[in-house]
Amino acid sequence: MTVLQQHIKYEATNVKQVAYADALTGAGKVEDVRKWWDLVTSPGPETGYCPNASLSVECFLCSYSPRSNSSRIDGCMDANFTEEQIESGSCDLGCESVTVYDINGEMESFHRNCATNDTIMTNTCETYTTRVLIRRVCSCDFSYCNSASSLRWTGLLVAVSLAAVLSLGYT
Repeated sequence: MTVLQQHIKYEATNVKQVAYADALTGAGKVEDVRKWWDLVTSPGPETGYCPNASLSVECFLCSYSPRSNSSRIDGCMDANFTEEQIESGSCDLGCESVTVYDINGEMESFHRNCATNDTIMTNTCETYTTRVLIRRVCSCDFSYCNSASSLRWTGLLVAVSLAAVLSLGYT
């Protein structure tokens, strides 16, 4: 591994790194770490290091349904969300936040969870409408991206507002 370490040293990558036995990790700016990782993975096998990185991210995990008979307090919805009080877990495919409304616009459920194989990873929010349900799915692929970030929801509100204005102007 010392041959590889010479190839990816801090002076060449701006990534601080720690190596112990056969484990290697690096920290720095995202752009620098991505370049560093490319350096690790390309000549790594030639220098005797075969990286096997986990691509999982950490996501918040919670759910809430106003119609449930549960007396549990809603800590999942944006208005009540507190990162310190919500569980998180490792997710292989990314994160999602899903709100489900019935046909009358009443919220049926909300959850923050790991993305599934059916999730379309857009790093934005998408609305899917059927005859009986409306699903708003926000998907993302970086750690803790399914928090109650005001920036994420501001972008969603702007997009929905713009769509409403455009539909009114062209009907």
